[in-house]
Amino acid sequence: MLRINKKQYEAFLPKDDAEFLEFSVDHVMEDCAPNVGRLPRSSVKDMTASGLERARGWGLTDTRALLAFVSVMWEIGPNFDEEPTLRAYLASAEGSPEDRFNRMIDAAPDSAWERAEELRDDTKWYPDLDEDEADFEP
Repeated sequence: MLRINKKQYEAFLPKDDAEFLEFSVDHVMEDCAPNVGRLPRSSVKDMTASGLERARGWGLTDTRALLAFVSVMWEIGPNFDEEPTLRAYLASAEGSPEDRFNRMIDAAPDSAWERAEELRDDTKWYPDLDEDEADFEP
């Protein structure tokens, strides 16, 4: 079996933010295709950039964790992290941001994920959107 260590893996990753954003958009358009639907790439790029910013706001820096966070946003909702149980995992003082995120993924009850889906608010893809501009369907 071929094994690739973290240093080797990261050697293949984009080197700057712009390149990483394009890499992330490619990931989203491939792995989250049913949720992306027919949105134009420019919209997916804007939404993914917003998602990466939100993930970094929780302290995430690891490439895999950033991509996973954005994927969860596309699957569950861009504001999944506002659900109280999920938020508690992310805000915990125990472990690194990546550890807290992984613990949330592994241990959060199904009921928390269901509530997060019920609370889905697609306007959260655009955090700078004025209240008057928020009447749209992505």
